[in-house]
Amino acid sequence: STEKAVKVAVEEAARLGCAIALHRFDQSESASISEIMGDAIDSRAIILAAPTYEAGVYPPIEYVVRLIARKIPPKPALIISSYGWGSAAARIISEILSSAGFRIVDAIDFRGAAGEEDLEKIRDGVRRLVEP
Repeated sequence: STEKAVKVAVEEAARLGCAIALHRFDQSESASISEIMGDAIDSRAIILAAPTYEAGVYPPIEYVVRLIARKIPPKPALIISSYGWGSAAARIISEILSSAGFRIVDAIDFRGAAGEEDLEKIRDGVRRLVEP
């Protein structure tokens, strides 16, 4: 569910002429922390997406979020999250980054698979994220 939403965000950013560095964490792939941090420091904005996992953030993503909050100068951020039983990841990520000075453009979460209304919110969030 989260991956489909990320694809929409990436497509919208590309449509707006933004270069994207995409890093994945799933059962078969784990991104390099050094590459993530290098791309994050060089970026003008960040999109973070993670599912809610056991009333929290998917653990590898929470680790990355906390590193970004500690080591990367604050910048605009868009948060995307899916959940099953209850929403938590978008709120937690927003709190971590906000407390580090990041400007949260939006925190979009949805239950299960993103519907068309959710996808439009994501597109709008990306547009607001990249506007000067």
